[in-house]
Amino acid sequence: MTTVEEPLPFNLDLDVPRVIPGRGRNEWRRAGCARGSCGRIAAAIRRFGVRVLLLWSSTVTCAPAVGGAGIGTGSPPTVETHIQPWPGVARAAVSITFDDAYPSHAEVAAPMLEDHGFRGTFYLIVDKLFQRGKYRRSPSASIETWQAAARRGHEMGSHTMTHEPLDELTYDQARTELHDSREALENLFVGMDVVSLAYPFSRTDALVRDVTAGIYTSGRLGPPPEGAVPHNDPLQLDLLKLESMFLCTGDSPAYWNEAVERAVQEQGWLIETLHAMDEDGFCRISAVDFAAHLAHLSSLADQIWVAPVSDVVRRLEHWRNQTIEAMPRSDWRVDLVWQGPPPAASDWQITVHIAPVDDWRIVDEDGRQLPVRRRHGAMHFTWPARQDRVILETDRESTGVESGSWGRMKQCTQAAAARRYGSCEASACW
Repeated sequence: MTTVEEPLPFNLDLDVPRVIPGRGRNEWRRAGCARGSCGRIAAAIRRFGVRVLLLWSSTVTCAPAVGGAGIGTGSPPTVETHIQPWPGVARAAVSITFDDAYPSHAEVAAPMLEDHGFRGTFYLIVDKLFQRGKYRRSPSASIETWQAAARRGHEMGSHTMTHEPLDELTYDQARTELHDSREALENLFVGMDVVSLAYPFSRTDALVRDVTAGIYTSGRLGPPPEGAVPHNDPLQLDLLKLESMFLCTGDSPAYWNEAVERAVQEQGWLIETLHAMDEDGFCRISAVDFAAHLAHLSSLADQIWVAPVSDVVRRLEHWRNQTIEAMPRSDWRVDLVWQGPPPAASDWQITVHIAPVDDWRIVDEDGRQLPVRRRHGAMHFTWPARQDRVILETDRESTGVESGSWGRMKQCTQAAAARRYGSCEASACW
């Protein structure tokens, strides 16, 4: 006899023509059920847009899972959706950053970037811009040259007021460096929000990051430990501990290009950091080598998104708050629903895993079939602007599609079983 724990908005008829003898824990799982230590059997079934928790008495062993493709296997197809972080068909992001306000940055590097349609992030030391303090004899480009670069779309970030190591300062001293440099730069570059910071000497600690979090949206470090990949993983990165790759003397453009290609392979965010270019200074490189590297980036235009740091941070903050829910309506239709306000632009790429992938198509709210790329057993498509749902459909009459992640369903069932039976541990009920 089956028992439904919660009332349903419709009648549910269960046809169990035969009982499968118990054959051990693995066989129970394959049959779509699980035996808990409480002597009960729990199964999660997601159909018709609702979850039902069914309980069998311990005298009934199990029944086959319901669903076409999953009959007798307990493994009906699962719809899994993933929102890709980068716009369009890009598979990686690259940000080109510059430290210390060298004259070559505004006078040479910025125009070079623009020749390829790129924009960079320039981390400026305020005292160096005004040639004061320890920078009295360290010239930078003129304020007017920097302002012109900002008007052309380059980002101006902070490298603090004086470029002192922040982790050696008191809380109040660190806050003064960070707050006053942002205020000074925003007064110079009217209309620009200065939200990106590069830590002097790539040094920080928990106290510094605590101060930074109240003033900036990101904090950039230097290279990661030797042997680690130089790019940031969008799933795991800490926006206040962004790692970067220094482009330095002795490195060849081929070495820099390899780092970009690895970021593409792993869908990461590579932040490149440059210092002196054809002038005296730290980590000097030549404009010729930099030009060769920019040409390589341009050749990857269909695979990478080159953007200032603040643009990538905004994108990732938006991406982290987006989800898509798969809601089955029948065995041949699943609604994919964007949670929250729908995207304003058609620049979000969606990956859908479902089998068999060739049997399914995707249409928008108006019934128009969307272009789909099928690759590596998945469907890839662009979410239409200003629409909160698309429809995944097939001509097959029965597919046994279940919603969402099976792992998430299992967790829900464990939690429900634990609430129902106080003596039953959640892990033991599955």
